[in-house]
Amino acid sequence: AMNYGGLIVAAGISSRFGQFKPMLPLGQETIIRRLVRLMKEAKAEPVVIVTGYYREKLEEHLSDLDVRFIHNERYALTKMFDSAVLGLKELEGCCDRIFFSPADVPLIWDDTLQILKERKEMIVVPAYHKIPGHPIVVDQLLIPVLVKYRGKEGMSGAIRACGVSVRKVEVLDEGTIMDVDRKKDYERLLVKNAVYSGEKERLRMDLKLSIGTDELSGQ
Repeated sequence: AMNYGGLIVAAGISSRFGQFKPMLPLGQETIIRRLVRLMKEAKAEPVVIVTGYYREKLEEHLSDLDVRFIHNERYALTKMFDSAVLGLKELEGCCDRIFFSPADVPLIWDDTLQILKERKEMIVVPAYHKIPGHPIVVDQLLIPVLVKYRGKEGMSGAIRACGVSVRKVEVLDEGTIMDVDRKKDYERLLVKNAVYSGEKERLRMDLKLSIGTDELSGQ
């Protein structure tokens, strides 16, 4: 079986947002803890987190989660892709495939990660109504090519430069495209999370009820 690593880029300043996004609350957790948990539950090992701004606070916040930190010293002068490159280099040789995500896309269903794991293509991207989202799955073999990219178009430019066709997988999971750029995105995320956890709770209740009824009728 293929083994997976995880790469989360959390180096940015969140300047447009005004607060450090990865540590914003989401239900009982924070945005970044939710993302780490998702990757861990999908058996990603190791999970590498690229830090920059707010490094000490973030390392402390995740100290109990068995993740590996890489610090982008030049976070204030570089783009997200530069941080991704540091993480990719760290994961080279560690695993067959990598789940890659920025730190502000936390509302992904665990089923989505399983669906992505079933694909074998070199690059797999979840898409919601044809809009590409995260996490992206990258094959280990592409790392040397990706990290050489010097263009201006970040991860998507680097992927194009690989010349490998991208496998888009349609999912019903809107969370794959819900990032937190602005305050209203965060509000939407909180509402969606409340609905989603409420749904799960309700499903559990329904299940308990139907199991209970079965037991009664089986007497």
